[in-house]
Amino acid sequence: MASGQTDQFESRVRVYNRGIVPVAEGPGTPVHALDAAVNLPYVLDGHWIWASVVVVFLIAEIFTGGTYMLPLAVAAAAAAIISYFTSLGPVVEVRVFCGVTVIAYFAMRPFAARVTNAPDVSFGADRLVGMSGIVTKTIDGVNISGMVKIRGEEWRARSADGTPIPEGSEVIVQSVDGAHLRVSSPPA
Repeated sequence: MASGQTDQFESRVRVYNRGIVPVAEGPGTPVHALDAAVNLPYVLDGHWIWASVVVVFLIAEIFTGGTYMLPLAVAAAAAAIISYFTSLGPVVEVRVFCGVTVIAYFAMRPFAARVTNAPDVSFGADRLVGMSGIVTKTIDGVNISGMVKIRGEEWRARSADGTPIPEGSEVIVQSVDGAHLRVSSPPA
C-alpha cells in the first residue's frame, strides 16, 4: 500500500477507550446497530469499567466482616481516575490498580488495628475457659467424662490432671478438647 493511503478496513475502525476494545463500526456492521441503541462508546470506556469495579468492591466490603475489599475499591478508584484523565492504556491502569492495592493495604493496617482494638471474643465452648462451674455427674479421671453445669448449660467434662472430681464440687475450665471441657478443682 502506498504511503498516505489507508486500508478500507482501517478507515472503518475506531478504537474505544484508547486501546481497550477495538471495534469495527460503520454501516452494515453489527456494532453500528448496537452503537445506535446503547451508545456503546461510553459503556466501554475504561473509567466506567473501573467505576463498576469500585461499586462491586464496595458492595462486597459491606458484606464482609473486615476491611478486606476496601483497599481494592480504593485501587480501582485510582485506576478509574487514571483512565479518565489520561490515555496511558489498560496496562498502566492495571499496574496502578496493583500498586495502589498494596499501598492501600499497608496504609490501612494501622487504622484497622486501632479501630478494631477490641478484646477478642471467644465463641462456642472456648468462651468457657477460665469460668467456674459445678460438677453434676462425677468425673472419674482423664478419659472418663462426667458433667459440669456452667452458666446454666450442661457440658461433658474430663479431669485436666486425672484426679477424680466428685459431684457437687466447684471446678474451673482449663481448656476445651473437642466436645469435652478439661476441668480442675480450684486452688485452695
